Amino acid sequence: RRVHGVTNAIAHPPPAAHHHLPPPTTVNNQPMSYEEKRQLSLNINQLPGDKLGRIVQIIQSREPTLRDANPDEIEIDFESLQAATLRELERYVRDVLRSELLQQQQQQQQQHQQQQQQQIADHSNNNNNNHGEDHPRHQQR
Repeated sequence: RRVHGVTNAIAHPPPAAHHHLPPPTTVNNQPMSYEEKRQLSLNINQLPGDKLGRIVQIIQSREPTLRDANPDEIEIDFESLQAATLRELERYVRDVLRSELLQQQQQQQQQHQQQQQQQIADHSNNNNNNHGEDHPRHQQR
C-alpha cells in the first residue's frame, strides 16, 4: 500500500477565512494549522508500511467522498479532510510512532545490557585465565 502525502493544495493553503467549520468544541476537532498538516504528512511518511492500511481505514470511515477510493493507493489532500479526521490521523500516527520509539529504546537497552554482560563475562574469563600466570609465587613446589 502506498499513501501519498501532501498535495499541492497544502503547498498553498487557503486563508483561514475559507474554513467553514463550526467553532471547535474540543481539542479533537480543532482545525489544523498548515504547520500541523505538514508535520502530520512527514510523520505519516515515517510509518512502517504495515501501518498505512489503518491510515486509509481512518480516512475512508470518516470521509464519505473517499469511501469508494482504491485502498491500495490513496492520495491525501489534507485541505479537503475534516478537522476531526485530521485529528484522528494525528492521534493514530503519534501513538504508532511513540510505540515504535519505545520498541527501539527497549531493543537498544537490551543490546546494551547484553554487551555489558558479555564484557563482564569476558573480564571474568580473562581474570580466571590469567590468575595463575600472573602470580607464579602462589604455585606449589
